[in-house]
Amino acid sequence: MPWRRVLEGDTGPERWLDVPGYSPLTPLDPLVGDFPETDVHRVTTADGLRADLDARGVDGCLMITDRLIGLGSTQDRDYAVAIAGAYNRYLREKWLDPARGLHGAVLMAGQDPEAAADELRAYAGVPGVAAALLSLVNVMPFYGDPFYDPIYAAAAETGLPVVFHGATTYGNVFPYQTQHYDTATARAALAQPLGAIAHLTSLVTSGAFRRHPRLKVLFCEAGLRWLPFVRDQVAAQRPYLPREAVDPDWTARVWTTTHPVAGDLARLVEDVGADQVLFASDWPHYDRAEPAALDVLPQETRTKVLSASSRNVLRLS
Repeated sequence: MPWRRVLEGDTGPERWLDVPGYSPLTPLDPLVGDFPETDVHRVTTADGLRADLDARGVDGCLMITDRLIGLGSTQDRDYAVAIAGAYNRYLREKWLDPARGLHGAVLMAGQDPEAAADELRAYAGVPGVAAALLSLVNVMPFYGDPFYDPIYAAAAETGLPVVFHGATTYGNVFPYQTQHYDTATARAALAQPLGAIAHLTSLVTSGAFRRHPRLKVLFCEAGLRWLPFVRDQVAAQRPYLPREAVDPDWTARVWTTTHPVAGDLARLVEDVGADQVLFASDWPHYDRAEPAALDVLPQETRTKVLSASSRNVLRLS
């Protein structure tokens, strides 16, 4: 209490506990016509998740919270810390099982970097913890700011990567002002990649990679096209702004995921670099991708994206 009352209520904005397979569209966008799935598949137990993975020939996975991805939006520091702590206890007690390939990312409350760093260190030795997770949604200051250095120091110290994850949403913080669009298509197409672009550019140009040379980061659910864009745009400015604290080797410490799979996948993976790409399914959402989507890749590249890259960035016990 008092936050438990908010989560248990039948109304209000904090309905985080009901539908894992819910549409990822924003509250501005009620679905038009039929639902994407009439029978939403819910993953409610570790055994159920293991069965889903077995059915797809998948040895292991990284579990990321769905409805709590919006945690970055709250301005109440104590609330954010309490929610993150509760989620992490739930993750540890109910889901983590590295012997069966069930790994998770512990949720960090970026609103309180010192508390988040303590949480990360507390969970770093827990079997199955493979990464730390930060919400990109409506976050200010951007993640390159030294304000977040305690989190990055703890991540580097423990050897855990920081996973950044956005959402299809809207707000008053750049670049999430998607309410200015009049269609769900625009919001769904742009919210995730624009969030990734904004925060990675901040990490690169504000010197976070120089301050933390062992920091590794993974951006989820923004696709592939955005990363070469940031790489090339930053490189184009370096001859004219040589004094700014950009680590020339930052690209080797940034990974991204395939989801959503679209376009010429083989060319996009080649442009990013297969060593920096991880397969992501977004399971169990209706827009999930199956491993078979990677069959268009050469075998060596496919192996990297499905397995080797994950082992390079995540701590898989």
